[in-house]
Amino acid sequence: MNGISRQRLRIAAVLMTLALVAGVPAGLGAQDTVPGSVMQALVTATVQILILDQSMKIVGTGSGSILTPDGVIVTNFHVIGDTKTGRLSHPQGLVGIALNREGQVNAVPAYIARAIVGNTEPDMALVKIVADVQGRPVQNLNLPTVPIGDATQVRIGDPIAVLGFPGLGGNSITAARGTVTGFVAGSGGGRAYIKHDAQSGPGASGGPVINARGEQVAVHVAGRFDPRSGMRVPLAIPLDRVPSAWAQHLRGATIGASPPSTPSRPSPPPASTPVPSSPSAPPSTPSTPSTPSGPPSTGGALSGQQPGASGSPGTGGALSGQVPGPGGTGAAGGIGALSSQPVVTGVTIRGKIIDEDTKQGITGAIFVAFKPGTPRERLTDPDLWNDEDLAAEARADSAGNFQLSNPLQRGQIYPVAVGARGYQVLMPTRFSLTISQDWGTTTTLRDITLKRQ
Repeated sequence: MNGISRQRLRIAAVLMTLALVAGVPAGLGAQDTVPGSVMQALVTATVQILILDQSMKIVGTGSGSILTPDGVIVTNFHVIGDTKTGRLSHPQGLVGIALNREGQVNAVPAYIARAIVGNTEPDMALVKIVADVQGRPVQNLNLPTVPIGDATQVRIGDPIAVLGFPGLGGNSITAARGTVTGFVAGSGGGRAYIKHDAQSGPGASGGPVINARGEQVAVHVAGRFDPRSGMRVPLAIPLDRVPSAWAQHLRGATIGASPPSTPSRPSPPPASTPVPSSPSAPPSTPSTPSTPSGPPSTGGALSGQQPGASGSPGTGGALSGQVPGPGGTGAAGGIGALSSQPVVTGVTIRGKIIDEDTKQGITGAIFVAFKPGTPRERLTDPDLWNDEDLAAEARADSAGNFQLSNPLQRGQIYPVAVGARGYQVLMPTRFSLTISQDWGTTTTLRDITLKRQ
């Protein structure tokens, strides 16, 4: 062995020693993506949150991650309530929890959780599992967890991955790799949000953003989009913004990963508990009576009618301690059984966005449908548009064709924005889409034309 080879071996040995002393597996610092094995290890600790109305029916979904073995889950407040009014979707703060099970593609409803603390700013909340799907109390859980990482160490260019249920490609978990692209400053100059480029959708709100070590460093919250430029920037809230007062609820959480250590599968509910089938294609608005489905219909079009806006701007106030606490035990304690009625699938919207002059499809054009009732002041300013107000979105392919990420509900009026780089934007204060009760499960709109600036 020559001198150069020996020198290379000595250098490699020193680097290996430094990496081990630092507690980082050798070579991990050079990772440019989150390894698939790391994402797979955290699938069972990523949950689908089932948004419930007062009658315990599922009216929408979000995502979350289990932080403690006894079932404390972190998510966004806007998944369990309304950040503008501070109201919870269910009067007792109850949500359903669907788990990823071995051998099952879709998440399976297994538990009921109750909100314990939440803030509208930052848009975060903790819920804790309290019952099975029949409303019977559960205890002595030993659930898999996502380790907590140091969000202050996140840097531009770091590889990350977002896990959640964006509603794209079915009612199953999606793990999307990406990179930290920057930060959004808060009022005090610190990091309020992490910008990244991992693919996400409205249903991924509340899902974990993990680093290459398999540690959660942020909670996916929203995406800022601008049809004027055709750009969309996903955002996540760093975990170091979790209020210090919440630490009492996170005893038992794992700090750091070396590597992630989780049970092979989630703790199942009692064997006698019937588990309803997992809902498909969750909507973002309360379910409406289903209508018979038929072949795809055509001829739908955007309306120039200005939709009425309702609601009020958010206050950003803290809701910690204001959510109801558990009462009694079992169904007598106010926890009813989770409804097994499937979520109404709504209408899948397709269409094509074309140039007004050439009639050619516009590559990369954006179509966004806002939730019914989005306040007018938010619709008028594109800088305020984000996932919180979004019902569904799509980006056109090379031929200008698009399909919305989530179905839209019959009988609802959705404000719509359409735009692309170099084109005038169709603003949601002027254009809307009314979903007819007699539309089939898939409807193709007439071509949407954009005029060049």
